[in-house]
Amino acid sequence: LGSGSPEEDLLGKVTGEFNYHFTFRLEGGGYFQSGVLVAAAERAPGGLPVPLRCRWKRRVADVMVEIPGVTSNMYQISADDVGTDITVEAQPADADDGFFGVASGEIGPFELDSGTRRSLDNALGAGEAKFSAMQCQSEDKRRGSNNGSQELNILVSADSVRVANLP
Repeated sequence: LGSGSPEEDLLGKVTGEFNYHFTFRLEGGGYFQSGVLVAAAERAPGGLPVPLRCRWKRRVADVMVEIPGVTSNMYQISADDVGTDITVEAQPADADDGFFGVASGEIGPFELDSGTRRSLDNALGAGEAKFSAMQCQSEDKRRGSNNGSQELNILVSADSVRVANLP
């Protein structure tokens, strides 16, 4: 995580109507898929923390897509977030504390780190690249099947991206 210095933490845009101090920041040194987003609330600036319940979404063009299973105040950026903005809707976890309202934060878009970008550029420069991947299915989708995963090849060229089953 970042040290809290301005060089390592980037602040997101905050909106909403709420009666607590809210910040939304990216820790980890830049808009790459390796950072951590932190939504934080305090009773007042520098005061005691206010526990939050959060909903995370990614903006893909003009469409908001919910990120399932993440309700804490922290979110680890992943490759799924490249090219998108990430938003959070946060509200106090305990309304009995006297704090209310929904704070929203947005930050992005996120980029590939330079090493991954260089590898992808080199692969595309060679004409086509092949990446191995494992497709995993959730418990619900694989009922009746004894194998919930499948090996795939992802073939990337300047003209297309294809997914193929391994023989």
